[in-house]
Amino acid sequence: MNWIWYVLLLQALLAFFVAGGLYYRHSSFKNRSVSMLMLLFGCHILIYIAGATGFTTLFPSFYLWFYFEVALLLGPMLFLHLQTMLYGKEKLMWYDAFHLVPVVVYWIGFGDVLVLPGAERVTYNELHFLDRTMLWNYLLAAQMTIYLFGHIVLIFRSKNRLQMKPLSYAIAIVSIYAVATILIAYFTQFANDWGDFKSYYLVNNMLIFLLAYVLYYHPELLAQWKKKYFSSTLEASQKKMIAQNIEKYVVTQQYYLQNDFTIKTLSELIDVPSHHVSQTFSEVLEENFNEYVNRHRALHATHLLTNKEFDHYKIDVIAKEAGFNNKVTFYKAFSKVMGVTPAAYRKQAK
Repeated sequence: MNWIWYVLLLQALLAFFVAGGLYYRHSSFKNRSVSMLMLLFGCHILIYIAGATGFTTLFPSFYLWFYFEVALLLGPMLFLHLQTMLYGKEKLMWYDAFHLVPVVVYWIGFGDVLVLPGAERVTYNELHFLDRTMLWNYLLAAQMTIYLFGHIVLIFRSKNRLQMKPLSYAIAIVSIYAVATILIAYFTQFANDWGDFKSYYLVNNMLIFLLAYVLYYHPELLAQWKKKYFSSTLEASQKKMIAQNIEKYVVTQQYYLQNDFTIKTLSELIDVPSHHVSQTFSEVLEENFNEYVNRHRALHATHLLTNKEFDHYKIDVIAKEAGFNNKVTFYKAFSKVMGVTPAAYRKQAK
């Protein structure tokens, strides 16, 4: 079964290649997070190959280092990536450091083994694989299960306000993570040594490529699944009425100029539950709330940028006048709508 190691090695190298391409494709936090996820995935496979083959006899100093650390970071990194996809998260916050707690627990609980000299560490693991090392595989399986539920909650909370493409993507990658969670729990229950996990990696990685293929070439399958399991009880006439009220308050009465305007505020104005408002945005207006509001703010900004009365206004002041909270969000939204930056648009209009 040596061919399995070569397949896993090729998959790890492919993951590194994809991670590099995603990293340099765009500097957004969304791209950087999925790039880091692929990098961790590739590293995890490579570290496993090194630990389960004869490589450790040549370089025992690296034995057991980073395997669990990297594995324990995959769930948190996917969680952060989903936040960028579903909720527009743009940067790390201080509380994101809590994702590192399992890694710290591992260092504290297994540190006495990690600090052993390489050869002694190899021998110790062979003697205590089932009563020491496997305990951390149980921790890994438990942590993956917890994050799996967290991922599912993120999707269900945003299912009505997202377009089909990002939702399909989120469902696909969480499905992959779910399969990985089930497989790691199964193999942890029955494995006797590191080599027994090679089937886990092979099956899991092949499923990743299969789901990626389905997502890319047959997205209609996921669309059908969404329609079946995420359909709503709103009638077409109700969604039409909600859409008309949205336009009345957001566009006609220019509520988008309020920089603290939220979907909760809008739902209170039109007296409709916020999840129904989110659903109407997704299914009728084909934009989420932030995209819709920021588009109208950007269009309003075009009038300010070309109005001579506002020639002396700086760009950040124009952003505030248009309802944006900061210049960064203004630049991103304006460039997306108009295809040029606010400064370039002002210059072209003169």
